[in-house]
Amino acid sequence: MAMLAAGCGGGGRTPGGAAEPVCAAPLTQVAEPTVRPADVLRVTADHLVDACYDLGEGLVAEPLDDQAVIWRQGAAEIELAVVDAEPPSGRVEVAVSVPADAAPGAATITVGRGTAAEVTVTP
Repeated sequence: MAMLAAGCGGGGRTPGGAAEPVCAAPLTQVAEPTVRPADVLRVTADHLVDACYDLGEGLVAEPLDDQAVIWRQGAAEIELAVVDAEPPSGRVEVAVSVPADAAPGAATITVGRGTAAEVTVTP
């Protein structure tokens, strides 16, 4: 997953057997894991940057712009917002509305290529 974020070290082993550094994967989190349809949900994401300089390059990664906040439930995929990550960390904080027609049960929300945060919709 980390390699999807940017040009990161793969976290594997070098030919000599030494471990390579690993980038932090973009991570989506929600303030409340249990929601109801039409609730406002605070979503955060970290490490949304254009590259990973984990091998001592001394460069600074640029935060990503135009990152979609996506709600997925069953076959439904809904774009709730588009956000820009803040420099220098690549952090995003956004409040979005749970779709009014969200069905009871499991759903996920992601920001950009971040890992999905799981939520449970209650009636």
